[in-house]
Amino acid sequence: MLAPILALAGSGVRAVAQTPPDELTRSQVRKFNSDSEMVEGAFPGMLVIPKTPPTYRDEKYQKPYTLACHVYIAVPASDGGETKYERRFLVCAADPDSLDFAKSVARMLLLLYGERHERLRDDHSLSNPTVNVWLTERVESGLSPDTGGEQFQNQIYLYNIHNQRSEVEWAREIAHEYGHYSLPAVSGFTATEEWANGVLGERLYLKWIREDLRSGKLKPEEVPIVSPAQLDDYFIRSIWPHIRRIMREGVDAQMLARPKADGMDYYTGLVMYLDTVYGTSALVDAIVDTRSAPNKVSPKAVDFLAAIRTSLRDEKELALNLPALGDAEKEQTIFIYLPAGKWTVSMQGSTRSWRIANDPAAGIVSSSSAVTARKGSWRPITYVRSADSSSARLILRRRG
Repeated sequence: MLAPILALAGSGVRAVAQTPPDELTRSQVRKFNSDSEMVEGAFPGMLVIPKTPPTYRDEKYQKPYTLACHVYIAVPASDGGETKYERRFLVCAADPDSLDFAKSVARMLLLLYGERHERLRDDHSLSNPTVNVWLTERVESGLSPDTGGEQFQNQIYLYNIHNQRSEVEWAREIAHEYGHYSLPAVSGFTATEEWANGVLGERLYLKWIREDLRSGKLKPEEVPIVSPAQLDDYFIRSIWPHIRRIMREGVDAQMLARPKADGMDYYTGLVMYLDTVYGTSALVDAIVDTRSAPNKVSPKAVDFLAAIRTSLRDEKELALNLPALGDAEKEQTIFIYLPAGKWTVSMQGSTRSWRIANDPAAGIVSSSSAVTARKGSWRPITYVRSADSSSARLILRRRG
């Protein structure tokens, strides 16, 4: 699939343009006629750029590319030996002038992969772990002129790389196309596209990167292309409003069934709400249950809602993250999904008080340290945080 073409070396001797292997160690890199860069930090890896230009052709359009950046993740040796590096991406461009941008794209993909692997405990296909990324100078024929990217099997295309685009737009586009490859393929939409995992990718991945920057896990210099301030602005404009809507109103299943862009926005808001309030482990469980839906070949957004109920139904403990809305020491209310059962409730961090209103008709009985629900439902919960900067949490433990 990626057979390099024979090239003339500087000595005038005919030489094969070596393609680095799928796996190597740092000491093995020097065996190849290449430049390499180590990537340190939370998600370490390595970039390897062959000095002898190969010529690769993409699978879909069969266009030639003569610049290649091989992107490896670091895998610590279990026996304490030398760290192993495994390739996960091959980023190709048509000419050497695109090297700096290709390396920025490679570092961003390495970061996106790290977030996915750590949070969702997921990886690329074991049989074909390398995603090929093609940086093109124009949009391919047959596509709309304003097409920013495309994903086809394990191929990602980024179009018009020399056109003027903002940093956050490039970060968004890369995360969008990787989202198509890496996130659950929820479908059934007619606008803006059939599959929601692209829009989900740009929102969820950039949300995670922003969180890691704010927690100190990532340093600003470890995040290519986009700055923390730009991520903050993107979060406020394009991420938080969709999460906040679910918090304010609970979930409307009819909105999830809408095939237009507003239905896709609502679905992505629900995914990010679950990740924010219940944590990424709950999101992983819901994704697993979504893939087990009756129409699992092409699940719909409503299948994800059903998966939330299923995955939370048998949990023995729930850790709810209560967002810092408004001023501390003032009451705030959000909606949560409360599974059926008898729960003891304890407060952590800056949580000062909480309450869920008693509703005998719905089978909801609540006190200062416990709540009982006859059946699972979306309920408003009111809480107060102290001025302490620590996170506010409620821990629900099932009784009996």
